[in-house]
Amino acid sequence: MSGYCVCIRPAQPQDAGEIEELLLSAFPTEEEARCHATARRSGHVVSEFVATNIQGAIVGMVALGPVWHERVGPEAAALGIVPLAIDPSWQSQGVGTALVWSALNYARTETDLVVVLGEPGYYARFGFQPACHWQWENQYQAGDAFQAIWRGGEEVTVPPGLLVYAPAWRV
Repeated sequence: MSGYCVCIRPAQPQDAGEIEELLLSAFPTEEEARCHATARRSGHVVSEFVATNIQGAIVGMVALGPVWHERVGPEAAALGIVPLAIDPSWQSQGVGTALVWSALNYARTETDLVVVLGEPGYYARFGFQPACHWQWENQYQAGDAFQAIWRGGEEVTVPPGLLVYAPAWRV
């Protein structure tokens, strides 16, 4: 981490404003901040972690939200990383890596399948593979940027088909 020290902890309700500011600084448009706030209000943030610097300021965040299979009923088929955001001045310091590992460790207790829409080269280090390997698609036609980790053993119990994010993320 090049000498930088961060603490990873579960997000608290009082972090919402600082998380919104982070999302506004980390992404080129307000879309991620708006979608995340809507997901949180609608109960579609299952877990959320923040990275804080030594002064306690939030410098990164990751959230997990439910993802459903279009044909398999009301139970979530997966958890999706929605989103991962790092303060631009803290990028390339290992903060994102620590947050993704925290999210994956939490997800392991909840589901066998985790998906993400993101840079394939970045997420491959965590074991993500293009979701098309299992014939899973997404509503964004994201190609290889739609990736998955299956941790349920040899037998994949989520059938091929469309995996759908919560309504807050359907833009």
